[in-house]
Amino acid sequence: MNLGEIMSPNPVLLRPEQSIRETVTLFLERNIDGAPVVDENNQIIGLFTKTHVYRAIKESMDMLQPIENIMKRDIIIGHPDEEIEDVLYPGLGRLPIADETGIVGMITRTDLARVFLESYRNISSELDAIINSTHNMIVSVDKQSRIRVFNRAAEKLLKQKAENVKGKLIDDVYPTSRLTNIIKSGQVETLQKIMLNNHYFISNRSPIIKDGEIIGAVGVLQDISELEELSRELKYVKELNEELDAIIESSYDGLYITDGNGMTLRLNQAFEMITGVNGREFLGRYVDDIAQEGIVSESVSSLALARKETVTIIQETRSGKTTLATGSPVFDKNGNIFRVVCNVRDITELNMLKQKLEKVQGLSQHYESQLKTLRIYSGTDKIISKSSEMRKLLETVVRLAEVDSTILINGESGTGKELIAETIHNYSTRAQKPFVKVNCGAIPENLLESELFGYDYGAFTGAKKEGKAGYFELAHEGTLFLDEIGDLPFNLQVKMLRVLQSKEINR
Repeated sequence: MNLGEIMSPNPVLLRPEQSIRETVTLFLERNIDGAPVVDENNQIIGLFTKTHVYRAIKESMDMLQPIENIMKRDIIIGHPDEEIEDVLYPGLGRLPIADETGIVGMITRTDLARVFLESYRNISSELDAIINSTHNMIVSVDKQSRIRVFNRAAEKLLKQKAENVKGKLIDDVYPTSRLTNIIKSGQVETLQKIMLNNHYFISNRSPIIKDGEIIGAVGVLQDISELEELSRELKYVKELNEELDAIIESSYDGLYITDGNGMTLRLNQAFEMITGVNGREFLGRYVDDIAQEGIVSESVSSLALARKETVTIIQETRSGKTTLATGSPVFDKNGNIFRVVCNVRDITELNMLKQKLEKVQGLSQHYESQLKTLRIYSGTDKIISKSSEMRKLLETVVRLAEVDSTILINGESGTGKELIAETIHNYSTRAQKPFVKVNCGAIPENLLESELFGYDYGAFTGAKKEGKAGYFELAHEGTLFLDEIGDLPFNLQVKMLRVLQSKEINR
Protein backbone atom coordinates (compact mmCIF):
# COMPACT_ATOMS: atom_id res chain seq x y z
CA MET A 1 0.00 0.00 0.00
CA ASN A 2 1.49 3.37 -0.97
CA LEU A 3 1.38 6.57 1.05
CA GLY A 4 -1.01 8.29 -1.34
CA GLU A 5 -3.72 5.77 -0.39
CA ILE A 6 -3.27 6.37 3.34
CA MET A 7 -2.71 10.13 3.70
CA SER A 8 -5.30 12.73 4.63
CA PRO A 9 -5.30 15.13 1.64
CA ASN A 10 -5.33 18.94 1.74
CA PRO A 11 -3.81 19.37 5.21
CA VAL A 12 -3.77 22.67 7.09
CA LEU A 13 -0.60 24.53 6.10
CA LEU A 14 1.27 26.96 8.35
CA ARG A 15 3.52 29.88 7.41
CA PRO A 16 6.79 30.43 9.30
CA GLU A 17 5.85 34.02 10.26
CA GLN A 18 2.63 32.95 12.03
CA SER A 19 2.77 33.49 15.80
CA ILE A 20 2.50 30.71 18.33
CA ARG A 21 -0.76 32.19 19.65
CA GLU A 22 -2.29 32.35 16.16
CA THR A 23 -1.25 28.77 15.49
CA VAL A 24 -2.76 27.49 18.77
CA THR A 25 -6.05 29.17 17.87
CA LEU A 26 -5.96 27.46 14.46
CA PHE A 27 -5.28 24.05 16.08
CA LEU A 28 -8.33 24.47 18.33
CA GLU A 29 -10.56 25.61 15.48
CA ARG A 30 -9.55 22.74 13.15
CA ASN A 31 -9.28 20.15 15.93
CA ILE A 32 -5.72 19.20 14.92
CA ASP A 33 -2.51 18.87 16.91
CA GLY A 34 0.11 19.48 14.22
CA ALA A 35 0.67 20.83 10.72
CA PRO A 36 3.49 21.29 8.18
CA VAL A 37 5.11 24.69 7.71
CA VAL A 38 5.62 25.80 4.09
CA ASP A 39 7.33 28.72 2.37
CA GLU A 40 5.91 31.01 -0.32
CA ASN A 41 6.48 28.25 -2.96
CA ASN A 42 4.40 25.74 -1.00
CA GLN A 43 7.58 23.79 -0.23
CA ILE A 44 7.71 22.25 3.24
CA ILE A 45 10.36 23.71 5.53
CA GLY A 46 9.32 22.38 8.94
CA LEU A 47 6.72 20.84 11.23
CA PHE A 48 4.88 22.47 14.16
CA THR A 49 2.93 20.34 16.66
CA LYS A 50 1.30 20.57 20.07
CA THR A 51 4.60 19.42 21.57
CA HIS A 52 6.13 22.74 20.53
CA VAL A 53 3.21 24.57 22.19
CA TYR A 54 3.76 22.66 25.44
CA ARG A 55 7.46 23.54 25.39
CA ALA A 56 6.69 27.23 24.76
CA ILE A 57 4.32 27.32 27.75
CA LYS A 58 6.77 25.44 29.97
CA GLU A 59 9.64 27.76 29.05
CA SER A 60 7.40 30.91 29.31
CA MET A 61 8.15 31.91 25.74
CA ASP A 62 6.58 34.94 24.10
CA MET A 63 3.43 33.55 22.40
CA LEU A 64 3.62 36.30 19.78
CA GLN A 65 6.96 35.16 18.38
CA PRO A 66 6.86 33.33 14.98
CA ILE A 67 6.65 29.58 14.97
CA GLU A 68 9.77 29.30 12.80
CA ASN A 69 11.80 29.98 15.96
CA ILE A 70 10.78 26.69 17.58
CA MET A 71 9.40 24.49 14.74
CA LYS A 72 11.08 21.21 13.85
CA ARG A 73 13.18 21.63 10.71
CA ASP A 74 14.80 18.22 10.37
CA ILE A 75 11.85 16.17 9.16
CA ILE A 76 11.18 13.17 6.93
CA ILE A 77 8.98 13.79 3.89
CA GLY A 78 7.18 11.00 2.07
CA HIS A 79 6.13 10.72 -1.57
CA PRO A 80 2.61 9.57 -2.56
CA ASP A 81 4.05 6.65 -4.58
CA GLU A 82 6.26 5.27 -1.78
CA GLU A 83 5.25 2.06 -0.01
CA ILE A 84 4.38 2.42 3.65
CA GLU A 85 6.91 -0.31 4.58
CA ASP A 86 9.73 1.84 3.17
CA VAL A 87 9.15 4.82 5.49
CA LEU A 88 7.48 3.32 8.56
CA TYR A 89 9.61 3.38 11.73
CA PRO A 90 8.94 3.22 15.47
CA GLY A 91 7.92 6.54 16.97
CA LEU A 92 6.55 7.98 13.73
CA GLY A 93 3.96 10.60 14.72
CA ARG A 94 3.32 12.60 11.57
CA LEU A 95 4.61 12.23 8.04
CA PRO A 96 4.12 15.09 5.54
CA ILE A 97 3.52 13.87 1.97
CA ALA A 98 4.76 15.97 -0.92
CA ASP A 99 5.24 15.64 -4.66
CA GLU A 100 6.76 17.89 -7.28
CA THR A 101 4.05 20.52 -6.74
CA GLY A 102 4.52 20.73 -3.00
CA ILE A 103 2.70 19.41 0.09
CA VAL A 104 -0.30 17.23 -0.85
CA GLY A 105 -1.19 15.35 2.34
CA MET A 106 -0.40 14.29 5.87
CA ILE A 107 -0.20 10.92 7.62
CA THR A 108 -0.79 10.79 11.39
CA ARG A 109 -0.97 8.02 13.95
CA THR A 110 -4.73 8.06 13.49
CA ASP A 111 -4.31 7.35 9.77
CA LEU A 112 -1.91 4.48 10.51
CA ALA A 113 -4.23 2.98 13.13
CA ARG A 114 -7.12 3.17 10.67
CA VAL A 115 -5.10 1.50 7.90
CA PHE A 116 -3.77 -1.24 10.15
CA LEU A 117 -7.23 -1.96 11.50
CA GLU A 118 -8.65 -2.19 7.97
CA SER A 119 -5.77 -4.44 6.89
CA TYR A 120 -6.25 -6.68 9.91
CA ARG A 121 -9.97 -6.97 9.18
CA ASN A 122 -9.31 -7.76 5.49
CA ILE A 123 -6.67 -10.36 6.29
CA SER A 124 -8.85 -11.94 8.96
CA SER A 125 -11.82 -11.97 6.59
CA GLU A 126 -9.77 -13.49 3.76
CA LEU A 127 -8.31 -16.12 6.06
CA ASP A 128 -11.77 -17.07 7.30
CA ALA A 129 -13.01 -17.27 3.72
CA ILE A 130 -10.10 -19.51 2.71
CA ILE A 131 -10.49 -21.82 5.70
CA ASN A 132 -14.25 -22.07 5.26
CA SER A 133 -14.07 -22.51 1.49
CA THR A 134 -11.76 -25.51 1.58
CA HIS A 135 -13.29 -28.93 1.10
CA ASN A 136 -11.10 -30.41 3.84
CA MET A 137 -12.04 -30.35 7.49
CA ILE A 138 -9.77 -28.02 9.51
CA VAL A 139 -9.75 -27.82 13.30
CA SER A 140 -7.18 -26.03 15.44
CA VAL A 141 -6.80 -25.69 19.20
CA ASP A 142 -4.73 -23.51 21.52
CA LYS A 143 -2.23 -24.69 24.12
CA GLN A 144 -5.04 -25.54 26.55
CA SER A 145 -6.71 -27.75 23.87
CA ARG A 146 -9.58 -25.29 23.43
CA ILE A 147 -11.01 -24.96 19.92
CA ARG A 148 -9.96 -21.83 18.05
CA VAL A 149 -10.73 -22.74 14.39
CA PHE A 150 -13.65 -24.90 13.29
CA ASN A 151 -14.44 -24.51 9.58
CA ARG A 152 -17.63 -25.27 7.65
CA ALA A 153 -16.37 -28.68 6.53
CA ALA A 154 -15.88 -29.55 10.22
CA GLU A 155 -19.41 -28.28 11.00
CA LYS A 156 -20.82 -30.49 8.26
CA LEU A 157 -18.84 -33.58 9.25
CA LEU A 158 -19.21 -33.32 13.04
CA LYS A 159 -22.73 -31.82 12.80
CA GLN A 160 -21.98 -28.94 15.18
CA LYS A 161 -21.90 -25.17 14.67
CA ALA A 162 -18.62 -23.30 15.08
CA GLU A 163 -20.13 -20.68 17.39
CA ASN A 164 -21.29 -23.45 19.74
CA VAL A 165 -17.93 -25.24 20.03
CA LYS A 166 -15.29 -22.48 19.91
CA GLY A 167 -13.65 -22.20 23.31
CA LYS A 168 -14.63 -25.73 24.31
CA LEU A 169 -12.14 -28.53 24.93
CA ILE A 170 -11.48 -30.51 21.77
CA ASP A 171 -11.85 -33.85 23.57
CA ASP A 172 -15.42 -32.91 24.52
CA VAL A 173 -16.34 -32.15 20.90
CA TYR A 174 -14.10 -34.50 18.88
CA PRO A 175 -12.66 -37.16 21.23
CA THR A 176 -10.59 -38.98 18.55
CA SER A 177 -8.84 -35.87 17.20
CA ARG A 178 -5.54 -36.66 19.00
CA LEU A 179 -4.72 -32.94 18.95
CA THR A 180 -4.10 -32.96 22.72
CA ASN A 181 -1.50 -35.71 22.16
CA ILE A 182 0.11 -33.60 19.43
CA ILE A 183 0.48 -30.65 21.83
CA LYS A 184 2.12 -32.90 24.41
CA SER A 185 4.44 -34.79 22.03
CA GLY A 186 5.21 -32.02 19.56
CA GLN A 187 5.32 -34.69 16.83
CA VAL A 188 3.76 -34.50 13.37
CA GLU A 189 1.36 -37.25 12.29
CA THR A 190 0.77 -37.36 8.53
CA LEU A 191 -1.02 -39.53 5.96
CA GLN A 192 -2.97 -41.60 8.50
CA LYS A 193 -6.04 -43.30 7.14
CA ILE A 194 -9.07 -43.07 9.46
CA MET A 195 -12.81 -43.60 9.26
CA LEU A 196 -15.27 -41.01 10.52
CA ASN A 197 -19.03 -41.10 9.99
CA ASN A 198 -18.68 -43.90 7.39
CA HIS A 199 -16.18 -41.91 5.35
CA TYR A 200 -12.51 -42.62 4.83
CA PHE A 201 -10.13 -39.73 5.40
CA ILE A 202 -6.42 -39.00 5.24
CA SER A 203 -5.50 -37.27 8.48
CA ASN A 204 -2.65 -34.80 8.96
CA ARG A 205 -1.98 -33.43 12.46
CA SER A 206 0.77 -30.94 13.35
CA PRO A 207 1.78 -28.79 16.31
CA ILE A 208 1.51 -25.01 15.89
CA ILE A 209 4.89 -23.51 16.79
CA LYS A 210 5.61 -19.83 17.37
CA ASP A 211 9.05 -18.54 18.40
CA GLY A 212 10.11 -22.11 19.13
CA GLU A 213 7.17 -22.76 21.50
CA ILE A 214 4.15 -25.00 20.89
CA ILE A 215 1.07 -22.78 21.14
CA GLY A 216 -1.48 -25.25 19.81
CA ALA A 217 -2.20 -27.91 17.20
CA VAL A 218 -4.07 -28.22 13.91
CA GLY A 219 -5.72 -31.19 12.24
CA VAL A 220 -6.73 -31.52 8.58
CA LEU A 221 -8.92 -34.33 7.24
CA GLN A 222 -9.11 -34.99 3.49
CA ASP A 223 -12.03 -37.05 2.20
CA ILE A 224 -10.72 -39.82 -0.08
CA SER A 225 -14.00 -41.63 -0.58
CA GLU A 226 -15.26 -39.36 -3.33
CA LEU A 227 -14.90 -40.28 -6.98
CA GLU A 228 -13.67 -36.85 -8.04
CA GLU A 229 -10.06 -37.84 -7.54
CA LEU A 230 -10.62 -41.03 -9.52
CA SER A 231 -12.04 -38.97 -12.38
CA ARG A 232 -8.92 -36.81 -12.41
CA GLU A 233 -6.73 -39.90 -12.45
CA LEU A 234 -8.62 -41.36 -15.41
CA LYS A 235 -8.25 -38.09 -17.29
CA TYR A 236 -4.54 -38.07 -16.55
CA VAL A 237 -4.14 -41.63 -17.81
CA LYS A 238 -6.00 -40.75 -21.01
CA GLU A 239 -3.76 -37.74 -21.63
CA LEU A 240 -0.70 -39.86 -20.87
CA ASN A 241 -1.77 -42.45 -23.46
CA GLU A 242 -2.34 -39.76 -26.06
CA GLU A 243 1.09 -38.31 -25.33
CA LEU A 244 2.68 -41.75 -25.57
CA ASP A 245 1.00 -42.37 -28.93
CA ALA A 246 2.29 -39.04 -30.24
CA ILE A 247 5.85 -39.85 -29.10
CA ILE A 248 5.80 -43.32 -30.69
CA GLU A 249 4.46 -42.06 -34.02
CA SER A 250 6.86 -39.09 -34.06
CA SER A 251 9.94 -41.29 -33.67
CA TYR A 252 12.31 -41.41 -36.66
CA ASP A 253 13.22 -44.98 -35.66
CA GLY A 254 10.89 -47.88 -36.21
CA LEU A 255 9.22 -49.15 -33.03
CA TYR A 256 7.76 -52.66 -32.76
CA ILE A 257 6.11 -53.84 -29.53
CA THR A 258 5.07 -57.40 -28.63
CA ASP A 259 3.71 -59.11 -25.53
CA GLY A 260 5.54 -61.74 -23.52
CA ASN A 261 4.62 -64.43 -26.08
CA GLY A 262 5.88 -62.51 -29.11
CA MET A 263 2.46 -61.39 -30.38
CA THR A 264 2.49 -58.03 -32.14
CA LEU A 265 0.72 -55.31 -30.14
CA ARG A 266 1.67 -52.21 -32.10
CA LEU A 267 4.16 -50.74 -34.52
CA ASN A 268 4.67 -47.21 -35.77
CA GLN A 269 4.72 -45.67 -39.25
CA ALA A 270 8.52 -45.48 -39.30
CA PHE A 271 8.70 -49.29 -38.94
CA GLU A 272 6.29 -49.67 -41.86
CA MET A 273 8.43 -47.39 -44.04
CA ILE A 274 11.67 -49.19 -43.16
CA THR A 275 10.39 -52.73 -43.64
CA GLY A 276 7.70 -52.09 -46.26
CA VAL A 277 4.96 -53.88 -44.29
CA ASN A 278 1.35 -52.92 -43.66
CA GLY A 279 1.04 -52.47 -39.89
CA ARG A 280 -2.64 -53.42 -39.70
CA GLU A 281 -1.96 -56.81 -41.25
CA PHE A 282 0.59 -57.69 -38.57
CA LEU A 283 -1.30 -56.65 -35.44
CA GLY A 284 -2.09 -59.80 -33.46
CA ARG A 285 0.45 -61.93 -35.38
CA TYR A 286 3.62 -63.44 -33.92
CA VAL A 287 7.12 -62.14 -34.57
CA ASP A 288 8.29 -65.47 -36.01
CA ASP A 289 5.88 -64.92 -38.94
CA ILE A 290 7.82 -61.78 -39.94
CA ALA A 291 11.11 -63.69 -40.14
CA GLN A 292 9.57 -66.72 -41.88
CA GLU A 293 8.02 -64.52 -44.56
CA GLY A 294 11.41 -62.91 -45.20
CA ILE A 295 10.37 -59.41 -44.16
CA VAL A 296 13.51 -59.30 -41.97
CA SER A 297 16.48 -61.64 -41.94
CA GLU A 298 16.15 -62.38 -38.22
CA SER A 299 13.69 -61.52 -35.44
CA VAL A 300 15.34 -59.54 -32.65
CA SER A 301 12.16 -59.88 -30.54
CA SER A 302 12.49 -63.67 -30.55
CA LEU A 303 16.14 -63.38 -29.47
CA ALA A 304 15.24 -61.01 -26.62
CA LEU A 305 12.49 -63.38 -25.44
CA ALA A 306 14.83 -66.38 -25.59
CA ARG A 307 17.81 -64.71 -23.87
CA LYS A 308 15.74 -62.55 -21.49
CA GLU A 309 18.09 -59.62 -22.06
CA THR A 310 18.56 -56.71 -24.43
CA VAL A 311 19.79 -57.89 -27.83
CA THR A 312 21.17 -55.81 -30.72
CA ILE A 313 21.63 -57.24 -34.23
CA ILE A 314 22.06 -56.11 -37.84
CA GLN A 315 19.00 -56.95 -39.93
CA GLU A 316 18.45 -57.07 -43.65
CA THR A 317 14.92 -56.23 -44.76
CA ARG A 318 12.98 -57.48 -47.75
CA SER A 319 13.03 -53.92 -49.11
CA GLY A 320 16.84 -54.09 -49.34
CA LYS A 321 17.65 -51.92 -46.35
CA THR A 322 20.14 -52.59 -43.57
CA THR A 323 18.91 -51.86 -40.06
CA LEU A 324 20.29 -51.81 -36.54
CA ALA A 325 17.64 -53.54 -34.40
CA THR A 326 17.57 -53.61 -30.61
CA GLY A 327 15.08 -55.72 -28.66
CA SER A 328 14.58 -54.80 -24.99
CA PRO A 329 12.49 -57.06 -22.73
CA VAL A 330 10.28 -55.45 -20.07
CA PHE A 331 9.73 -57.46 -16.88
CA ASP A 332 6.81 -57.43 -14.45
CA LYS A 333 7.20 -57.48 -10.66
CA ASN A 334 7.49 -61.28 -10.73
CA GLY A 335 10.41 -61.21 -13.15
CA ASN A 336 8.40 -62.39 -16.17
CA ILE A 337 8.61 -60.72 -19.59
CA PHE A 338 5.33 -59.02 -20.45
CA ARG A 339 6.55 -56.71 -23.21
CA VAL A 340 9.38 -56.55 -25.74
CA VAL A 341 10.16 -53.16 -27.27
CA CYS A 342 12.15 -53.24 -30.50
CA ASN A 343 13.90 -50.19 -31.89
CA VAL A 344 14.80 -50.42 -35.60
CA ARG A 345 17.08 -47.80 -37.19
CA ASP A 346 17.79 -47.61 -40.93
CA ILE A 347 21.58 -47.56 -41.34
CA THR A 348 21.72 -48.24 -45.09
CA GLU A 349 22.96 -44.76 -45.97
CA LEU A 350 25.18 -44.69 -42.91
CA ASN A 351 26.94 -47.88 -44.02
CA MET A 352 27.48 -46.46 -47.50
CA LEU A 353 28.95 -43.27 -46.03
CA LYS A 354 31.17 -45.32 -43.73
CA GLN A 355 32.54 -47.32 -46.66
CA LYS A 356 33.20 -44.16 -48.65
CA LEU A 357 34.89 -42.55 -45.66
CA GLU A 358 37.13 -45.57 -45.07
CA LYS A 359 38.11 -45.56 -48.74
CA VAL A 360 38.90 -41.84 -48.64
CA GLN A 361 40.90 -42.24 -45.42
CA GLY A 362 42.89 -45.08 -46.96
CA LEU A 363 43.68 -43.00 -50.02
CA SER A 364 44.61 -40.05 -47.85
CA GLN A 365 47.04 -42.12 -45.81
CA HIS A 366 48.54 -43.60 -48.99
CA TYR A 367 49.00 -40.19 -50.61
CA GLU A 368 50.42 -38.73 -47.43
CA SER A 369 53.00 -41.52 -47.22
CA GLN A 370 53.86 -41.05 -50.91
CA LEU A 371 54.20 -37.30 -50.40
CA LYS A 372 56.59 -37.76 -47.49
CA THR A 373 58.73 -40.14 -49.56
CA LEU A 374 58.77 -37.74 -52.53
CA ARG A 375 59.87 -34.91 -50.26
CA ILE A 376 62.83 -36.94 -49.14
CA TYR A 377 63.67 -38.07 -52.68
CA SER A 378 63.49 -34.54 -54.01
CA GLY A 379 66.07 -33.33 -51.52
CA THR A 380 63.78 -30.77 -49.88
CA ASP A 381 64.99 -32.13 -46.55
CA LYS A 382 68.62 -32.29 -45.37
CA ILE A 383 69.15 -35.74 -46.89
CA ILE A 384 70.08 -36.02 -50.59
CA SER A 385 70.11 -39.58 -51.92
CA LYS A 386 70.38 -41.39 -55.25
CA SER A 387 71.14 -45.06 -54.50
CA SER A 388 68.30 -47.57 -54.32
CA GLU A 389 69.50 -48.82 -50.93
CA MET A 390 69.37 -45.35 -49.47
CA ARG A 391 65.90 -44.80 -50.89
CA LYS A 392 64.73 -48.04 -49.31
CA LEU A 393 66.19 -46.83 -46.05
CA LEU A 394 64.31 -43.51 -46.36
CA GLU A 395 61.04 -45.35 -47.08
CA THR A 396 61.65 -47.31 -43.88
CA VAL A 397 62.30 -44.02 -42.07
CA VAL A 398 58.93 -42.63 -43.22
CA ARG A 399 57.12 -45.76 -42.02
CA LEU A 400 58.94 -45.73 -38.69
CA ALA A 401 57.99 -42.09 -38.17
CA GLU A 402 54.36 -43.19 -37.99
CA VAL A 403 55.14 -45.53 -35.08
CA ASP A 404 55.38 -44.16 -31.54
CA SER A 405 58.25 -46.32 -30.32
CA THR A 406 61.92 -46.34 -29.30
CA ILE A 407 64.18 -46.75 -32.38
CA LEU A 408 67.80 -47.98 -32.50
CA ILE A 409 69.88 -46.47 -35.33
CA ASN A 410 73.12 -48.32 -36.13
CA GLY A 411 75.93 -46.90 -38.24
CA GLU A 412 79.52 -45.79 -38.30
CA SER A 413 80.45 -42.28 -37.27
CA GLY A 414 79.70 -39.72 -39.97
CA THR A 415 77.10 -41.87 -41.80
CA GLY A 416 74.19 -39.55 -40.93
CA LYS A 417 72.55 -41.18 -37.90
CA GLU A 418 71.60 -37.74 -36.57
CA LEU A 419 69.98 -36.79 -39.91
CA ILE A 420 68.00 -40.05 -39.88
CA ALA A 421 66.85 -39.35 -36.30
CA GLU A 422 65.87 -35.79 -37.17
CA THR A 423 63.98 -36.99 -40.27
CA ILE A 424 62.05 -39.51 -38.17
CA HIS A 425 61.17 -36.70 -35.74
CA ASN A 426 60.10 -34.30 -38.51
CA TYR A 427 57.75 -36.86 -40.11
CA SER A 428 56.24 -38.07 -36.82
CA THR A 429 53.31 -36.76 -34.79
CA ARG A 430 55.91 -35.23 -32.44
CA ALA A 431 57.29 -32.89 -35.10
CA GLN A 432 55.98 -29.77 -33.29
CA LYS A 433 57.66 -30.82 -30.03
CA PRO A 434 61.35 -30.54 -29.05
CA PHE A 435 64.10 -32.52 -30.82
CA VAL A 436 66.94 -32.84 -28.32
CA LYS A 437 70.37 -34.14 -29.45
CA VAL A 438 72.79 -35.55 -26.87
CA ASN A 439 76.31 -36.87 -27.55
CA CYS A 440 76.78 -39.31 -24.68
CA GLY A 441 80.48 -39.63 -25.38
CA ALA A 442 81.07 -35.91 -24.92
CA ILE A 443 79.66 -35.77 -21.34
CA PRO A 444 81.96 -36.59 -18.41
CA GLU A 445 81.01 -39.88 -16.77
CA ASN A 446 80.39 -38.30 -13.35
CA LEU A 447 77.87 -35.88 -14.89
CA LEU A 448 76.05 -38.27 -17.22
CA GLU A 449 73.26 -39.24 -14.81
CA SER A 450 72.48 -35.68 -13.69
CA GLU A 451 72.58 -34.39 -17.29
CA LEU A 452 70.22 -37.12 -18.56
CA PHE A 453 67.80 -37.33 -15.65
CA GLY A 454 68.24 -33.92 -13.94
CA TYR A 455 68.45 -33.25 -10.22
CA ASP A 456 66.62 -31.44 -7.40
CA TYR A 457 67.93 -28.84 -4.95
CA GLY A 458 70.65 -30.24 -2.64
CA ALA A 459 71.26 -33.38 -4.69
CA PHE A 460 75.02 -32.85 -4.47
CA THR A 461 77.58 -30.22 -3.60
CA GLY A 462 77.56 -27.44 -6.15
CA ALA A 463 74.05 -28.28 -7.41
CA LYS A 464 71.93 -25.35 -8.61
CA LYS A 465 69.57 -23.97 -5.99
CA GLU A 466 66.51 -24.40 -8.20
CA GLY A 467 67.57 -27.84 -9.45
CA LYS A 468 67.92 -28.74 -13.11
CA ALA A 469 65.80 -30.56 -15.69
CA GLY A 470 67.55 -33.40 -17.51
CA TYR A 471 67.55 -34.09 -21.25
CA PHE A 472 64.63 -36.53 -20.85
CA GLU A 473 62.48 -33.78 -19.34
CA LEU A 474 63.59 -31.26 -21.95
CA ALA A 475 62.49 -33.65 -24.70
CA HIS A 476 59.09 -34.31 -23.08
CA GLU A 477 56.50 -35.22 -25.77
CA GLY A 478 59.21 -34.74 -28.41
CA THR A 479 62.22 -36.81 -29.53
CA LEU A 480 65.46 -37.48 -27.63
CA PHE A 481 68.40 -38.56 -29.84
CA LEU A 482 71.18 -40.24 -27.80
CA ASP A 483 74.32 -40.44 -29.95
CA GLU A 484 77.17 -42.77 -28.98
CA ILE A 485 74.91 -44.50 -26.45
CA GLY A 486 77.29 -47.43 -26.41
CA ASP A 487 79.80 -45.28 -24.47
CA LEU A 488 77.46 -45.15 -21.44
CA PRO A 489 78.60 -47.07 -18.32
CA PHE A 490 76.81 -50.39 -17.84
CA ASN A 491 75.09 -49.31 -14.60
CA LEU A 492 73.68 -46.27 -16.39
CA GLN A 493 72.61 -48.38 -19.37
CA VAL A 494 70.53 -50.51 -16.96
CA LYS A 495 68.83 -47.39 -15.64
CA MET A 496 68.30 -46.21 -19.22
CA LEU A 497 66.54 -49.47 -20.11
CA ARG A 498 64.28 -49.10 -17.09
CA VAL A 499 63.29 -45.59 -18.26
CA LEU A 500 62.56 -46.85 -21.79
CA GLN A 501 60.32 -49.59 -20.39
CA SER A 502 58.41 -47.58 -17.76
CA LYS A 503 58.34 -44.24 -19.62
CA GLU A 504 59.06 -42.54 -16.30
CA ILE A 505 62.13 -40.90 -14.75
CA ASN A 506 63.15 -39.96 -11.24
CA ARG A 507 65.54 -37.09 -10.57
